[in-house]
Amino acid sequence: MKLLSRILLVGVLIVVLLAGVAFLLPRKYHVERSIEIEAPAALVFRYVGDLREWPKWTIWDEIDPAMTTVYSEKTTGVGATSRWDGPKAGKGQLKITAWEPGQRVVYDLSFEGFDVVSVGQISLSESNGVTRVTWSDAGDLGMNPLNRWFGLAMDKVIGPDFEAGLAGLKALCEAPEVLGAAPDKAAEAARGAVGPAPASP
Repeated sequence: MKLLSRILLVGVLIVVLLAGVAFLLPRKYHVERSIEIEAPAALVFRYVGDLREWPKWTIWDEIDPAMTTVYSEKTTGVGATSRWDGPKAGKGQLKITAWEPGQRVVYDLSFEGFDVVSVGQISLSESNGVTRVTWSDAGDLGMNPLNRWFGLAMDKVIGPDFEAGLAGLKALCEAPEVLGAAPDKAAEAARGAVGPAPASP
């Protein structure tokens, strides 16, 4: 009995210690990766600004081939949503909260069973026909000690997916058949949900 009591006491002390240390860990996390693509921002945004185009360059379908994805009626602009369910990816939702043609897409990302809603952003900056794409994800881990411990691994967990996705986006946008598309078509795709300009009075 004394041995069992000591084991339980040690276990409790370890849990208390880990919980105490957790509150000394960072509450917020930020993961970011960038790449340069030799293509105009309007063309790149064609694949970034429409959720239905994401499977062409992200690797999430490769990670979980059995995953099913459902899209909202509109897949561009503020409010566009994708929901997925898969044995590896789990259940989650991505909802666009800001959408600026040729410049950036901001979204909220949530997973079932994880009480943190992260904010993702893909921003574009063009110079001399080369577009720098930066993909980031940030979140507040709150007071949950487990979340804070998990936060230490966020860069290693999310970073490789971002790197692979950006590499896929670069390969897609620099493909001859894509780069050879008429500039006006690329610009039209980038405008997406913005719609035509209002007629003059």
